Amino acid sequence: MNMTQQMEKVDACLSPYASCVEAEIQAILNSLPTCLNSTVVNLGQCFVDNGATCNTTCTKDDIPETNPYATVDASTLVTCNAFQTDIMDPTCTIVDCCQPCVDELEAAMNCITQNGLDLKQAPPNANDDCALSCTAASTRGRQLELTGRMLAGHVGGGIPDIPKLDKMFSPETILADCGIYFETADGLNGLRAGIEELRTRIVEGEFFQCLFESLFALADQGAKESMANVPAPTAAPGTTPTDTAGAVQLSMTTMMVVSVV
Repeated sequence: MNMTQQMEKVDACLSPYASCVEAEIQAILNSLPTCLNSTVVNLGQCFVDNGATCNTTCTKDDIPETNPYATVDASTLVTCNAFQTDIMDPTCTIVDCCQPCVDELEAAMNCITQNGLDLKQAPPNANDDCALSCTAASTRGRQLELTGRMLAGHVGGGIPDIPKLDKMFSPETILADCGIYFETADGLNGLRAGIEELRTRIVEGEFFQCLFESLFALADQGAKESMANVPAPTAAPGTTPTDTAGAVQLSMTTMMVVSVV
């Protein structure tokens, strides 16, 4: 039996297994709110489109080494305020290093709370949908932190150290890569057991860890694509080409200082 024949036999054995796995993954994704796919794609695309900026303001150190929701009791995530404090605020602290994409993050998180967990506002607005946001206070603190890091020369060039960057990411595949961590035995479909399990999956943090790594990787890819599309500087006869990298760094620092002031 030659190598080709051997590989054909191996493929024949593995194909049913691969199909089974694909079917299981698709079943998990089908159980999630339909809005999650579009909002996560928009969030990922935003990181690509703003990669030149966000690859500078975000670093691998922004992704916690441990689960930021580990101390949260899943059973308490039954009110909008609890989710805002225990899940949304820590998430904003991580992702809002890419300020242009905060709105897209809020849309994705509100999809989870409104369409997945069916959370409502606290009385007297108990019939209103839960509306999460990255607060202005945390955003201003984040800008101050980023400005200090940039002025100290501690920002930039960190993202490539994130594991997984040896693979190519796409906004369209984030949910397929990360959504499996939302697996529930009964699915959602309005079942209380499914919602309770979803709360548990959220505080386990694996979905968000995968999401953070994917977004930062997309920022890195977007930055590289942006640099590849920038024509090389040309110098007039008898002059020296401008150090565009230094000019960009100074410009970014200046913008961050202005935004804080």
